[in-house]
Amino acid sequence: GLSVVAGSVYVAAYKSPEGAGRGPCRLYRLDPTSGEVTGILDLPSKCGHAGGVAKGPPGHLWVADTRDIFEVRLDQPASAAIGKVTRHIQLGGLVKGSYAAGSADALWLGAYETHGAPRLYKFPWASLKPTISQEDAAMSVLMPVRVQGAAFDPAGRLWVTRSSGSFGELVEVKLESGAIGARFAFPVGTEDIGFDAEGRLWTVSEAGSKRWLSWST
Repeated sequence: GLSVVAGSVYVAAYKSPEGAGRGPCRLYRLDPTSGEVTGILDLPSKCGHAGGVAKGPPGHLWVADTRDIFEVRLDQPASAAIGKVTRHIQLGGLVKGSYAAGSADALWLGAYETHGAPRLYKFPWASLKPTISQEDAAMSVLMPVRVQGAAFDPAGRLWVTRSSGSFGELVEVKLESGAIGARFAFPVGTEDIGFDAEGRLWTVSEAGSKRWLSWST
């Protein structure tokens, strides 16, 4: 997972011992100029696959796992600590936290699927409660398959990444219809994305992880 907040890049990851799909989760804060790690937060043991990070209201962000999401209250960037987890929400029904995005009014959660018709669900900040499902969503948008990350650009357009061990792609998705707009080739294994205040797009790929060193790409 990745998001950019107040000039810092936040990256969420999980340790995958011996190729397991789950493990201890950690959130890192990075200096975007030097790449230096400026803060670390170990997430609750309930977290096993930190696949998405989304901006929340000012001073907050969300880390998404497949069936759980965690709200983090951020400390000042100068602090050696990132902050602390202040809320945990369970996901039910068709809603998964494979990836996440934040807009001014809502949290958006989507599922990574290799077939079918996956959807991205919108949950207004004020409507979040201890357990949420598609029944609580204000709207949903049809997504392409193999989506790994999502973010809104400064103009409010939705961009998603699609990837596997053999390709990567950046795609604009129209909120009104789910139609595909612009699309660009992207690094193999691309996962989450985030825009900074200058409109630059940041991304993270899983291609360099030990788990996927066998990829021919």
